[in-house]
Amino acid sequence: MLSRQDVLKKLEQFLNREITKADVHAWALSQAVAKDFEEIAESDPLIKNTVLSLIDISHDDLKRIPSIRALEYYRLCLSGEMTFDPVHANLENIIVPYVSVKHSSGHPSKVSVRIKEKAQYLVLLKAYVFIFGLCVMALQIISLLDPQFLHWAKDAPVLDGNWQDAWPHVLYAALILMPRHWLAAGYIFYPAALALATGMLYYWYVPVLIVAKLSLHILFVLALLPFSAIPATLALLLLMLYRDGLKARDARAA
Repeated sequence: MLSRQDVLKKLEQFLNREITKADVHAWALSQAVAKDFEEIAESDPLIKNTVLSLIDISHDDLKRIPSIRALEYYRLCLSGEMTFDPVHANLENIIVPYVSVKHSSGHPSKVSVRIKEKAQYLVLLKAYVFIFGLCVMALQIISLLDPQFLHWAKDAPVLDGNWQDAWPHVLYAALILMPRHWLAAGYIFYPAALALATGMLYYWYVPVLIVAKLSLHILFVLALLPFSAIPATLALLLLMLYRDGLKARDARAA
């Protein structure tokens, strides 16, 4: 049965230019038509995606030819250096024309380093948005349980003090805290995207409203953006990226 080590060995041979594009395409195609490949693909999506990418190397449509960054990403996942996530592969321009790059023997390629750095940035962005969602949820719950606790924030546009006004904020925070792959799949994506887009517009409006109410200098808006508009915008963008990643994965599997 085909293993990750088998796929990794063939992928590294190709990336190191030890075998040709035709050779790796023929090998991948022979694996894909094997009797047990469907079972393997179901149990290990990484093997499935890598083999399909190696088949697409000889595709006529440039948009479906995997980039060297995508292949590098699969190599890192197969070797255990990264955890496989189709969204990361999409972020590395998985459907751009293939460009051949040779590795420096014994050292990670510059492409590998860039993939790791971008993956780390994505984790930080997710954490940033998640903390924003937690703060929105916590402030709403506090304002409901004890309106006097934040008496200094009376009439604040995000702290209404009653359930009728607070539930949209609680729902918005819940959407932000949900795993993105839940929201990106199926028809739930559309209402989720609409809700996050509405929240994004609202949290762009809030800093301006706060500055106007408190008669502060307009520059204070910039100080408030990292706590409102910026994470709200990133929440929507991350959902869109997950959606693109799922669509790219489905297109490659078709």
